[in-house]
Amino acid sequence: MQALATSLDGKRVLIVEDEYLIGSDLRRIVERAGAKAYGPLDDPLAAQQMIERYPIDLALLDFRLHHADSIEIARVLKSHGVPYVVVTGYARHALPEEMQHAPYVQKPVRAGLLIDLMTGALAENTSRPT
Repeated sequence: MQALATSLDGKRVLIVEDEYLIGSDLRRIVERAGAKAYGPLDDPLAAQQMIERYPIDLALLDFRLHHADSIEIARVLKSHGVPYVVVTGYARHALPEEMQHAPYVQKPVRAGLLIDLMTGALAENTSRPT
């Protein structure tokens, strides 16, 4: 399968997803877009440790992870200046307030839309004043 030419080339993308098949699909989309995929991880603590230890450019966050959620992961990403896209089965209004403003896609995910959201999140993050 040939890689797509996108502005994701060489970017490091953390995937936080608790469903194996969905996580595998997300990884395939990320890698096909030319990015380096980390994960999928399904443990909030492991995801937070990955963010603390490795340079991450962007994250894909499932809201509900087994019996936990990804709110704290979103907070850690924000504290590191890392944008994220929420990839979930939940409706946007069902998300916590702090996650409602992030780029969002409801499962099942279309590859083109996800790539557009990731590219947009990265572009918006680099255009923000520091």
